[in-house]
Amino acid sequence: MEHECVEPFYPFKGYSAWFSSSVHPDIVKKWDYFGGQYGDKEDSDFLFSENAFTGDTKAIHDKYTNFSVFTPQLIIDILKTRKPLHAVPITKYILYPYSLSSTSNGNSLVSTPKRK
Repeated sequence: MEHECVEPFYPFKGYSAWFSSSVHPDIVKKWDYFGGQYGDKEDSDFLFSENAFTGDTKAIHDKYTNFSVFTPQLIIDILKTRKPLHAVPITKYILYPYSLSSTSNGNSLVSTPKRK
């Protein structure tokens, strides 16, 4: 019986991220396990939040108008597809500011593809 060799996959190596309190701890652990590092809001390559109405996320959108916040679905999809980060169209994972949202759960008015 032959064993298939699976190459190590560290898509987040060399990147740092800040996580909102709204992101589930399991997602944060996956970022770390697959090579990512942690950083603060000002210096991280990525900012992740599950909800635009969370206090820490609102504060980012209010203070840093040129920062993009992403949904953690980006991490999940990269791990599912095993695509490198640079090969993923990350704009579909942007979490728009609460001021552009119509619902209390932070979902954006901007149309994005449905998740499978």
